[in-house]
Amino acid sequence: MSVDGHRLNTFLAKARSSATCRMMDHVAARRASGARITMLTAGEPDFDTPQHICDAAVEAIRTGHTVFGMHGLHDAVASKFRRENSLDVSWQDTIICSGGKQVMYNTLAATLNKGYEVIVPAPCSVSYPEMVQLC
Repeated sequence: MSVDGHRLNTFLAKARSSATCRMMDHVAARRASGARITMLTAGEPDFDTPQHICDAAVEAIRTGHTVFGMHGLHDAVASKFRRENSLDVSWQDTIICSGGKQVMYNTLAATLNKGYEVIVPAPCSVSYPEMVQLC
């Protein structure tokens, strides 16, 4: 499989859509045909982000308050782990991510090598087996 002439990772080519994504597609198709459905799959709200939040996000981007540029946020995370978990960490030992699944994927991508065995306990997020396969 390739995109714009670049060959994709062979594991990515084998990845399947998660059950959650398949259900979201099914709901979207039903809604498009006029059905009124309350979706309880992905945990995403079915309303637009309030304007004041959008405005604050744009202002943060314009003024350089991105996660990478927020040294204080990393300091606060490290401080929490020192205080509540008795871990000897500094801001350089922290990473800020957008959610738990991203953290799980980043961890798997950073630590798995070909031939490793991964045990995925169940019940689990339907994304975890595909994450393992991808990594």
